Amino acid sequence: MASATLYHIPRTISSPIVQMLLELGIGEDQVKVQEMTFQSIKLPDYLAVNPMGTSPAFKDGDLCLYESGAITCHLLETLDTEHKLHPAPGAPNRALYLQHFFFVLTTAYPFLAKLFIHTLQPAEKQDAQFVADCKAKWVDVMGPSLAAALGDKSFLLGEEASAVDFLLGKPLNNANALGLLDTLPTLKALFERISAMDSFAKAYTPAAK
Repeated sequence: MASATLYHIPRTISSPIVQMLLELGIGEDQVKVQEMTFQSIKLPDYLAVNPMGTSPAFKDGDLCLYESGAITCHLLETLDTEHKLHPAPGAPNRALYLQHFFFVLTTAYPFLAKLFIHTLQPAEKQDAQFVADCKAKWVDVMGPSLAAALGDKSFLLGEEASAVDFLLGKPLNNANALGLLDTLPTLKALFERISAMDSFAKAYTPAAK
């Protein structure tokens, strides 16, 4: 995988993938992390890798991937051979890991990302009912469901962080910015554990220009 490149925009869903690479000790000699901007992902060279013009994308020789879940799975299966961040097939907690993995990527992340992006608009352009409905769904259903899955554990699968915790860190970052973790202390504590890691700052902070 010496020629592999992960194309990354800080604070997007590529950040958890970068955080995983950092936690695994994967260096630039194995996967180069190429920081992009929202402008550069619309240029022809990038669109040749990811025709969607979105973040992230991954290229390894002739292999091009542009779905975040597929990129995460591929990198974990290829590089996390000791299963530090993802349970091996057949492991007792594998099914639960898969549920968390797909729930975060297909439900929690897009839900909170859509709400967060909407609230970046000037107040007069926001749909107040949409915002209220989304916040109510998070407070009444989605947040408590995640809190119940976490229980009294430090992380979703136990006392050690796994890939699903890093993936969840992205929507929790949005939820925290919106004040939606204030009534969910265990989720807030989980986010604080994830965001306190050196790898979080490196993955989420744009490089100095």
